[in-house]
Amino acid sequence: MLDLSVGIGEPASDEQRPDLVLITTHENWQALETYQKHPDHQQVAELIGELRTERRVVDFELEGEA
Repeated sequence: MLDLSVGIGEPASDEQRPDLVLITTHENWQALETYQKHPDHQQVAELIGELRTERRVVDFELEGEA
């Protein structure tokens, strides 16, 4: 993982807006896959899965970064 950012939404601003956003940056698609399979990540993902009510995921490549 090259970078990790966490954003917390404004309380009760709009139910369509997320409460929490996690953004991670990885060197390439293989690095992302390795991160997703790492036991520490799996443990945190399991905990978050028990606490969250909704989840959305977007994996994308920045232009010029390939």
